[in-house]
Amino acid sequence: MSVFDAVVDEAVRTRMVVITLGDPGLDIGDALQSLTDSVAQLLDQAKATGAARPTAQVDEVMALLTAATYAAQQASWTADLRQRTLAVILRGLK
Repeated sequence: MSVFDAVVDEAVRTRMVVITLGDPGLDIGDALQSLTDSVAQLLDQAKATGAARPTAQVDEVMALLTAATYAAQQASWTADLRQRTLAVILRGLK
């Protein structure tokens, strides 16, 4: 299971990421920045090893991660569907 799989699985399980990201009244700046920084580190490592294309940007990855998490929660995706969808997303970063 990749880090992205774990993030989506945990977010779907707790619903907190989806609820928080969807509520403009909550101040999640520090937590969101911390998550973005972690994703940026992972993306840099992936670029360095050739696992991600050099032009991939962290804001693109965050948008995809947020969208996948929201869709998975709203539509009650199975774990298998979440994993297959994230595999498609990750392949798209290559």
